[in-house]
Amino acid sequence: MSVGLLCLQGGRELTSECREMDAAVLDRTDDPVVVLAGAARRGSAYAGASARASAHYAALGAEVLVAPDPRDDLPGCLDALTEVGLLVLPGGSPGSLLGVVSGPVGDRIGELHRGGAAISGASAGAMVLCDRLVVPDRGGEPVDGLGFVRGLALAHWSATGGPRWRVG
Repeated sequence: MSVGLLCLQGGRELTSECREMDAAVLDRTDDPVVVLAGAARRGSAYAGASARASAHYAALGAEVLVAPDPRDDLPGCLDALTEVGLLVLPGGSPGSLLGVVSGPVGDRIGELHRGGAAISGASAGAMVLCDRLVVPDRGGEPVDGLGFVRGLALAHWSATGGPRWRVG
């Protein structure tokens, strides 16, 4: 059993600026690519983020599947997270994504990664993969992430600035 590749992106995911990096990740993984857009709000925001990610990775030649939003269909999401070559966690709200990947979804992601599946997280997606993260809408205090990247804590950038984050 081998642990899968991790790709942490700061942002600008699903754009031409990340195309070369995403192609390099795909060269090191198997299909299918599964998108879990849990950092997006439920409904149309989830659907839109999923569609953008699907189009981006399909244009790179990948077979892409979208996991149902686990807030609406947990069994369907867990089923989608069965055969995964690359799991994509696009950016958005770190608090929302942390809620989505807590519990059985996070457990399944851990199983996949320990079994060799790669994970690409952008912005909020990268944050939750670390030991700790700072979630602005949870008071700015560090909270536990999934722990795939040991010894690293990430804060979410905000265009409005805000306090200097303590990540220790």
